[in-house]
Amino acid sequence: MIERRSAKRFQVGWPIRVEGGIDTGSSFIQEGMLRNLSSNGALLALANNLSTGTQLDIHIRLPLAGEKWMKYPASVVRTEVGFAAVKFESQRPEFGIPLV
Repeated sequence: MIERRSAKRFQVGWPIRVEGGIDTGSSFIQEGMLRNLSSNGALLALANNLSTGTQLDIHIRLPLAGEKWMKYPASVVRTEVGFAAVKFESQRPEFGIPLV
């Protein structure tokens, strides 16, 4: 198998909160785990499957003292049962606690 990734991937196990469908009116919120992360994208472990092309806001809880979160806009590029691979729309995250 040919490796096509241009950025180094880091294995992690951080909590995430995924928000999607906000623009379409059929919004959803899902919690899961971030399995790996690079500057271009990530692999998410989720209970409910997502569709390829779904636009998301991914809130990642950082392993620091207190409530430290960063948010990336992303789109789903590949799915497997229980997992979604996403591409970040920006390489610069926003920082702040996700809304409830």
